[in-house]
Amino acid sequence: MQQTDDILNIFIGNSTNRGLKELKIQLVLVQAACALALEGIIRATAGQIANRAIKDYGIEVLPSLTGLIFTNLNIKKLISHGKSRFVLEYDQLKVIREQTEATCKELIDKLETTIKTFHQLPERISKLQNEWTEIVKSREREQELIKLINEEKRKL
Repeated sequence: MQQTDDILNIFIGNSTNRGLKELKIQLVLVQAACALALEGIIRATAGQIANRAIKDYGIEVLPSLTGLIFTNLNIKKLISHGKSRFVLEYDQLKVIREQTEATCKELIDKLETTIKTFHQLPERISKLQNEWTEIVKSREREQELIKLINEEKRKL
C-alpha cells in the first residue's frame, strides 16, 4: 500500500511541478498585461505582451504561447490596425492574476508535501528493512523452536 502511495506521490510531484511551471508563465504574462493596462495601453498584441514579460521578468516566452494562454483565459480579442489584439481590462486581469496566484499557492503546498514525503523515504525504507530482518529472524527462530519441540516429543 505504501509503495502505491509513493508512486502516486511521484506522479503528483511531477504533475505539480509541470503545473507550476505553466502557471508561472501565465502569471508573468498576466502581470505584464496588468502593467501595460496601468500605463494606459488598452489593446496589445501577444508579441507586445510577451516582450513586456521578457523585459520585466526575464522569462522567455513566444507570442504564440502568449496568444494561446490569453485565449484560454477568455481575454477578449479584436482586430485593430490589421492586427489581432487583446483587450487589456485591468480589473479582469487583476482577478485572473489573483486566481492564478491562489492556484500557484495550492500547487506549492502539494509540492512541498510531496518533497517532505521523499525526504522521509530513506528513513522509512530503513525502518521497513529492519522490520523485515526481524520478521525473517523470528521466522527462523520459530522453525528452530518447532524443530526442538518435535525432538523433545520424540524423546518422550
